[in-house]
Amino acid sequence: MTPYDKLKSLPNAASIALQALASQFARAGTDGLENPHIFDTPEVQKAGGLDSLRAMGRPADILRETKMRIFAA
Repeated sequence: MTPYDKLKSLPNAASIALQALASQFARAGTDGLENPHIFDTPEVQKAGGLDSLRAMGRPADILRETKMRIFAA
């Protein structure tokens, strides 16, 4: 199971937003995820950004869980 498999099981908008966040990691490594402007990147904005994540809970918590899943893979 890849980290993306879990993302696919989430609500569509949240899944797309988290995949956009994960792609920032793929491009820039840990620094990409730690960027304070990560939610402002065009790819994340196009995916619904913070609003998509808020549907699942606190965006900071969701981002933290996503980081944990990426680093566990």
